[in-house]
Amino acid sequence: MAARTDGNPAGRPRGSKNKLNEAFVADLYREWQTSGPAALKKMVENDPASFCRMIASVLPKEMDTNISLHSVNLFAESKTFLEAFRLAKAYLADESARPLIELEQIDDE
Repeated sequence: MAARTDGNPAGRPRGSKNKLNEAFVADLYREWQTSGPAALKKMVENDPASFCRMIASVLPKEMDTNISLHSVNLFAESKTFLEAFRLAKAYLADESARPLIELEQIDDE
């Protein structure tokens, strides 16, 4: 066999694994478009525990978030638990009130 000249004399050609991965993912996507939803439904019905494990395996293990606290002093004026409870109840009943905590996902991409 002739010596390679791309800096990797004993290995596979650069990019060959990537091409295989790209083709596999493209084939997988095409099959998912056809069979994916029915396969998920069948999995839910026949093996819900495996379905839950599969969902957990595709969710991110960690998530970077920004947390903003609004109305931090919401209860600062309250002298008793009952006052704080009534204030919170009124705040939660007010549809126009801003949420106490807002989450924003940060994408690494």
